[in-house]
Amino acid sequence: MVGYMTFTRFEGLCNPASYEPVVGRSGEIARRWRRFDVRSFFMHLPPDMVARGLGFPTPNLQEFNFGFDEQALSLAVNLETLAIGNRLPFNLAATYTKFRSLYIGVISEQCLEAFSAPNLTDLVVYGQKARDYLCFVNCKGVDLSRLKKATIGWIHAHPGGGTVSGYSEGVRCFLMAAQNIETLVLLSKNIIDIVLKLLSGDYVALYQSRPLRLVFRDYEMELGRGGDRIPSVSRFREEVGCP
Repeated sequence: MVGYMTFTRFEGLCNPASYEPVVGRSGEIARRWRRFDVRSFFMHLPPDMVARGLGFPTPNLQEFNFGFDEQALSLAVNLETLAIGNRLPFNLAATYTKFRSLYIGVISEQCLEAFSAPNLTDLVVYGQKARDYLCFVNCKGVDLSRLKKATIGWIHAHPGGGTVSGYSEGVRCFLMAAQNIETLVLLSKNIIDIVLKLLSGDYVALYQSRPLRLVFRDYEMELGRGGDRIPSVSRFREEVGCP
């Protein structure tokens, strides 16, 4: 049954002249989506047809990947979760009031200038440069103080396009703006070192008023507050093998 499948590709699924077999006449199938990759099934369809297909509520959608004109995505305002792994420049130019979760792998300059997600609470940023964090800090349509969970870091050996100190400044600005997060997931030991130095050094005052859970792979720990901050940082370093 189409509605119960985990959609990652649509090749050969149905006649590409119609999106109805995939989304349902009234969007009843779209409500069941978990993962959605439009690049196969919809790549030859006009953006307005793609947008109509994406315009239904998708409350269970966990991952959405696209490789077409963003104008289509700008009309899909019912999206609640979006994953962008696109390595090509893109521009999100719409208001998504239902957005709760955003995963963004590669950030291009000015890609968030016209983007608005006032209710965003979960953000994953594979930041390769300090600029990537500053894009969110400077985005008027995203209130980082509403975030409950943030996942940050870079996947290469060294941050791209700058020094570690420059990258640290981008992370600092991000953490200063996202002071109400409850869970901070760190993607690598490099980002662990940067974050822990900030939170045990000049910015030890951050996250003192409420609990913050630090997560690295399968290990998680509540960051200490007050006099427990420094010992908790040392314990986290020891547990994850980050001297």
